[in-house]
Amino acid sequence: MNNAEYTAIAGKIASTNKLRVITNNTANGSTPGFKADNVLFQQWLHSDFEKKNIMPVDAKTVVNYTQGNLQQTNNKLDLALIGKGFFAVTEPNGQLKFTRNGKLTINAEGILQDMYGRNVVDADGGEINIGQEYANLSILKDGRIIIDNDEIGSVGVFDFAENEIVKKAGYTNFVIEGEPQPGNPTEFSVMQGMLEASNVDPILGLLELTEINRQVDNNNLILNANRENIRSTYKIFSKSID
Repeated sequence: MNNAEYTAIAGKIASTNKLRVITNNTANGSTPGFKADNVLFQQWLHSDFEKKNIMPVDAKTVVNYTQGNLQQTNNKLDLALIGKGFFAVTEPNGQLKFTRNGKLTINAEGILQDMYGRNVVDADGGEINIGQEYANLSILKDGRIIIDNDEIGSVGVFDFAENEIVKKAGYTNFVIEGEPQPGNPTEFSVMQGMLEASNVDPILGLLELTEINRQVDNNNLILNANRENIRSTYKIFSKSID
C-alpha cells in the first residue's frame, strides 16, 4: 500500500467521523442547551498521477461552546444561561454533571430537578427544595431563588479551571476530572422563563454534508486509480517475465 492509498483511506476514516458528528448535531438541533461538535482536520498534501491533492486526515472533535439563541417560554421553571458557566445536576449514583439545559421541573417532594429527574445543585452542592407553592417564584440573574419576597436558596452556576479536562457525557451533559469552580456573577446571567436553544447551525450542516460527499468521492477516485495503476503494473511485469 503506497502513500496515496494510505492518505485516501485516512481521508475516508476522517469523513466517516465527521458524518457521525454532523448526524449527532442534527439530531440535537432542538435540544435545549446542546453544544455542537466540530471536527478539525490536519491536511496532508501529496502528489498523485501528477495532480496535487489535499486530503483531510487525523480528525479531532472539539466542542463548540458558542451561545445558543434564547427562546422565551414564560415557564417559571425554565432557565437559560447567558455568558459563561453551567448548571449542575446529580446522577442517582452521586456523579456530578454539568449542562446548559435549564428545562426544569419539581418532583412530588418539592425538589428542583431537570427534565431527566436529576436533582439540580445549589451553589453549595446541595439539593434545592422549592416546595409545591411557588406561584410567586422568581429566579434572579445571579441564580437566587425568591418566593413571596423570601430568599430560599440559589441555583448553582459553575465554571471550570482553564486546564480542566472537559468531556461530553451524552446529550447536553459534561463531566470533568477535577472540582468545579463557582461561576462569577459578573460573567453570567440566569434568565427565567427562557431556554437556551441548541447552537447547531442547520444550513452549515448541509454545507458540511456536501463537502463530505466531495471528500468521499475524491478518496474513492484516488483508491480506484491507485489500484488500477497497480493492476496495470502487474500485467506489464507479468508479460515481461513471459
